[in-house]
Amino acid sequence: MFKIIVFTHGPLAAALKEAASMLVGSLDQMECFSVMPGCDLSALSESVKDSITRSNAAGQGVLVFSDLFFGTPFNILVDLSQKVEFYHITGVNLPLLIEAANYSRQENAKIGEVVKDLMEFSKDTVKDANQFLASL
Repeated sequence: MFKIIVFTHGPLAAALKEAASMLVGSLDQMECFSVMPGCDLSALSESVKDSITRSNAAGQGVLVFSDLFFGTPFNILVDLSQKVEFYHITGVNLPLLIEAANYSRQENAKIGEVVKDLMEFSKDTVKDANQFLASL
């Protein structure tokens, strides 16, 4: 089992968690953090760090999703990666989050292997619906 953190701009993280929980049930091991206009980025970074530190101290792996490559959450996580241990995937979407949530419930899930599987899975999470429909 491992913890999932979703770190995005605006209310996206909470909305993704809410949508995923409608499909897979309770997501107690998932935490959300958001960059909001005018927020204290230093305090936000410290909150994310504290969450990861608590999980690390409990021997729990942490997988963090951010929304945009080189966006503020991504940049904060790059800085935190020098201070605490976690896996980071940027470019989160609902199918990927659901897949990660299902993995996170497995007792023997090895987070490094899960990340490899998620990266492979992510290749199929965005589709050209027009092309698909034209092929029918």
